[in-house]
Amino acid sequence: MDALTHAALIGTARAAKDTLATATPVDALVAALGEVERERALLLQAGALAIYREAGLVPALRTDPLPDPAPDETLRLCSPEAAAVVQVLLKHHPELLPEALDRMINHGLR
Repeated sequence: MDALTHAALIGTARAAKDTLATATPVDALVAALGEVERERALLLQAGALAIYREAGLVPALRTDPLPDPAPDETLRLCSPEAAAVVQVLLKHHPELLPEALDRMINHGLR
């Protein structure tokens, strides 16, 4: 268990002041705040430390093959007017959208 978690569990009043040090640049960042409540310092330090750790994370390389790309689109584009109708349905009449999309598909449109 790291020092910040330990201090959070037992309470900042019971934790020794120097136990909140993380030996990272986060310590200097929190020190630059000046005198702040220990609870606030602990929360700010924990948040900054979480970001610090994630920033240095290198994602794992994929070893499995990538999926096949999607096939080329076969449906024709709908007209700008039909697209405008779909926008109106999305905003004001979403209950009518399934029927409108079904009709577009039946006419070979996307």
